[in-house]
Amino acid sequence: KGLSPKQEAFCMAYAKSGNATTAYKQAYPRIKNDKTAQACSSRLLASAVIQERLKAIREEIAIQA
Repeated sequence: KGLSPKQEAFCMAYAKSGNATTAYKQAYPRIKNDKTAQACSSRLLASAVIQERLKAIREEIAIQA
């Protein structure tokens, strides 16, 4: 099962910033509340699919470096 466009945006933003709450708010701009973004982002980070995508992004960055 693939990622939704917003999940992909979250992964890209998280890979750049390293901050899950900020990345969530960038990917899901309707979410303004930090506590909500924190809870939702931690739920996303617990997902195996998200972890696999983050690993792939890190590997792509390492290859380019």
